[in-house]
Amino acid sequence: ISTRDWSSDVCSSDLTPGVADTRKQLMIAGDADDKVVLTDLTNWTQASGANSTLASGGRTYNVYNHNTAQLQLLIDNAILSSNITSS
Repeated sequence: ISTRDWSSDVCSSDLTPGVADTRKQLMIAGDADDKVVLTDLTNWTQASGANSTLASGGRTYNVYNHNTAQLQLLIDNAILSSNITSS
């Protein structure tokens, strides 16, 4: 898990164009053998279109937005989508 402070970064989003996204982000790096288990998986939606991925540090991350809170998960696309599950 990245411990970088992302709070000062502005991330584009599929919200309103031209409006800064103030979501808190958690970046999860891993590989095909890793798993991500969320207790509230149904509250997350994978972003689509131009905002569906983010490249950083030589990795590409799939973007998941929380449905009701200003939260965003950035999950390494090397982690298989079948390994992102609920508990």
